[in-house]
Amino acid sequence: MAVKNEKKKIVACVAEFNPLHSGHLRLFDAVKRDLMPDIFAVILSGNFSERGDVMVKNKHIRAQWAINAGADVVMELPFFYAVNCAEKFAAGAMKILSCFGAPLTVAFGSESGNVNDISVLSDKIHNESEHEKSLIKQNLKSGMSLIRARAAALDENDFFTPNNTLALEYVHAMKKYGFSPYTIKREGSFSGLETDGNFASAQAIRNCVFSGRFNEIERFLPDYVSNTLENCVFNDDLFSLVSYRLNTMTVDEIAALPEVIEGLENRIKQAAKTAKSYDELINAIKSKRYTMARIKRILLYAVAGLDKNKLDELYSAPAYARVLAVKDDKKDALKILGENLITSYSDFLSAPESVKAAIELENKVDDIYFVLSKEKENFNTVFVK
Repeated sequence: MAVKNEKKKIVACVAEFNPLHSGHLRLFDAVKRDLMPDIFAVILSGNFSERGDVMVKNKHIRAQWAINAGADVVMELPFFYAVNCAEKFAAGAMKILSCFGAPLTVAFGSESGNVNDISVLSDKIHNESEHEKSLIKQNLKSGMSLIRARAAALDENDFFTPNNTLALEYVHAMKKYGFSPYTIKREGSFSGLETDGNFASAQAIRNCVFSGRFNEIERFLPDYVSNTLENCVFNDDLFSLVSYRLNTMTVDEIAALPEVIEGLENRIKQAAKTAKSYDELINAIKSKRYTMARIKRILLYAVAGLDKNKLDELYSAPAYARVLAVKDDKKDALKILGENLITSYSDFLSAPESVKAAIELENKVDDIYFVLSKEKENFNTVFVK
C-alpha cells in the first residue's frame, strides 16, 4: 500500500514525449505556476505509443528529458496499458498513480481547456441512454470508428478531438481514486504537419526528424532533446519483425489478438502476404471502421505475442510502480510508493504472479525495441538478473 501523503502536494501528468517539445514545456510551466507541487510526477509510456508507433528514443532517454524539463519522478506506464485504446490508457495511468494515494492532481492539455465541460461530457459518455447506445451501434454498422460513432450519436462531433478524447477518459478514470483534474487549453494542431506556427505537433516534429529537416523544428525543442535526436527509431524499422510474425501466425492466432474483431484477421493475413513495407501493410488493412492507430497496435500485439486472454489476465495485476528516473533531491518521494515500488530483481521475485507476468512482458517488448535501436549502448533495463 502507498503511504498517505497528506503533507505532500502531488501533481502528475501522463505523457509519451515522442519527442518532448514546447507544448509539453508549456504544461510543465503552468503546473509549476498554478499548482506549485511538492512532487511533480510523470507517468511515461515505454518504448511504444498509444497509437501503436515506435518511440523515436528509448524510455530512459525520454525519462531524462522529463527530469530536465522539471519533473521530479518518472514512472513507467506498462506496455499493455500504454499501447491500448484511450479508455484503457487512461485507466492504467490512474492505476499506477494510485500508488501515491490521494490527494493528487492530474494535469493534462486539452483542446477544450475547460474542466467542467470535460467532466460533464465524460459522465455522459459513461452513462449513455439506451437510445444513444442504439445510435452508436447503427453508426458502427455504417463503418464509423467507435470515437466517430459516439461523437455523432451524442451530437458532439467538434468535441471529440484527440486530446479531448483522452481528457474525457482521464477524468472518468481518476474518479475511482479521488484525484482532481487540471487542464490547460492546447495550442496548435494535434495532427497538423505544419511547423510555421508557435507550436508544432509531435507528428510534425517526427516527420521532420525522419526526413532530416532539423532546422525546421529546432525552435520547438529544448537543446537536451534536439541534441539527442540522431539515430532515431521509426515504424519502418519494425516491418521485418511484423512481416515475419504475421506470416508465421495462423488466421486463428491473429483472430486471438486484442482489438481484432469481425473477421479482421483475414484482412490482416492477406495484407501480410503481399505488403513490401510497413506503410503498405497498414494501408492495406485500415478502413473507415478500423483506424490506423488500431491496426498499428494490433501489429505490436502480434510481435509481442500478446493475445486477448493474456491481456485480460494482465488487467488483474495490482498497481505497481517502476521508476525510470528521479531527481537526486526528490528520492524521498519514492518512500510514498511503499511496497508498490519495484526497483530490483528481488522486488520482482517477491511480486504477485500477475505483476511478474506484466514485467516479463515489458522486458520482452524492451528486447524488441533493443533489436530495432541503432544505439545499443544507450539502452538498458530497469534491473538485470
